[in-house]
Amino acid sequence: LCLVPLSLLFAFGLQGLYKTIYYLFSKNKFFKYLSPVFLTLILSLSLIPIHNIHKNIASLLNPLFNRTWEKTLMNIDKNTPHNSIINAWWPPGHFIKAIAHRRVTFDGASINYPQAYWLSNVFLSQTEEEAIGILRMLNNSANQASEYLHNDLGLPLSTSVALLKKIAPLNTASARTFLNQILPSSKNTEHLLKLTHTPPSPSYVLIYKEFVESNVQLKFIGGWNFKTIEDINKDPKRIASVPNRKSKEYINFLWNLAGGPYKYSSPLSQIKHKKNILLFKNNITVNLNTMTCLINSPKYGQGIPQSIFYLKNNKIIEKKFPNASLTYSLILYQKNNTYKVILADQPLANSILLKLYFFKGKGMKHFKLFSDESDLTQRNEILVFEVK
Repeated sequence: LCLVPLSLLFAFGLQGLYKTIYYLFSKNKFFKYLSPVFLTLILSLSLIPIHNIHKNIASLLNPLFNRTWEKTLMNIDKNTPHNSIINAWWPPGHFIKAIAHRRVTFDGASINYPQAYWLSNVFLSQTEEEAIGILRMLNNSANQASEYLHNDLGLPLSTSVALLKKIAPLNTASARTFLNQILPSSKNTEHLLKLTHTPPSPSYVLIYKEFVESNVQLKFIGGWNFKTIEDINKDPKRIASVPNRKSKEYINFLWNLAGGPYKYSSPLSQIKHKKNILLFKNNITVNLNTMTCLINSPKYGQGIPQSIFYLKNNKIIEKKFPNASLTYSLILYQKNNTYKVILADQPLANSILLKLYFFKGKGMKHFKLFSDESDLTQRNEILVFEVK
C-alpha cells in the first residue's frame, strides 16, 4: 500500500533536489556545463532503491512452483476422482485447487484454521491407525467434531481434543462403546460418530522435500498443550507471568508448551561400502549383517543410538538398542542405489511423515504410492499417496 505514494514522493524529491541545485548555482557561468552532470547524478540516485528492491525480492521469495509441481498436479487432475481431498501442508493449497481442481485441507487463505493442528498430528502419528483415523475425521467433517464437543456439549477444549485422539484409531463399534461411557446420551454418541467415523471422500496425502526438511513447525503446532493454556487462563498470576510477546523468552515459553522441537539432521551420504559395513559422513557406521550402528562424531556425539529404522522384505523395522547411549534414532534408507542415513529424535523417526518420505510408503498398509516426481537436481521431490 505504501509503494505508490513512496514512488511519487521519491520522484518529487528528485525534482525538488534539482530545483534547489538550480536555485543555488544557476547564476554561475559554468552551470550550463555542470547542469547535465548534476542531473545525471540526481537521476542515478534512483538506482539505489532499484538495487535494494532486487536484493530484497531475491532474499524474500522462495520459488515453489515449477515443472515438477505441474506434472504432479496434472496427474492428480487426470487420475483421481473429482471429489478427492488432497491433504497437504498449506503452501501448495492454491496450486492444488487451481491446477489439480481438487479440495485441500487448508491453504494460504485458511492457515489459521484448526485443520493445521489435526494435520500436524497426522504427519507426526506413531501408527498408521492414528493417522488414518484423524484423516477420516478431517476429510469427513473438518473440525466440526471438536466444535461439537466444546461448543455444544461444553467439554473443555483439552478434553475434546484428547477424546477425539482416543477414538480416532478405533473402529465404529469400539468407538461407540467408549463414547457411551463418556457422553450424556447415545444421541450425542451417534452424532459425534457421524462426524468422526463416516467414510470420507477419496483421500490423498501430498508431501514434498522442502516441507519434510522444515518439519520443525509440525511439533510446534501439533504438540500444543491445551490443558496448560486453560490452566494459565484461569489464573491471573500465571497470565501476568507470561513473558512479553516480543521477547526471546516468549518463544521459549511457547516451545515449552509444545514440549520442545524434535531434533533431526540433514541426510548424510554414504562414503564407503566395504563388505557389510557402511561408512557415512560424520563417522557413522552401520553393519548390514547385524543391523547395528556406531556413531563417533564431533557434531552428533559418540555412542549407540536409540534404534535404527530400515526396510526389510518390504516391511519397516525398528530395531531398538538396549545399550543405547545417545538420545536419537537413525533411519537407514536407499536413494539412487546408494545408502543414506538421517538422525532424528525417535518419535520423529517413527512418524508417518518420515516413513512416507524416506521409504515411499513401502511396508505400509494404508498408504499406497500414487505419484513420485522429482527433477534432475533432486531439489524438488513430490510424493502423493492414496489413503486406504
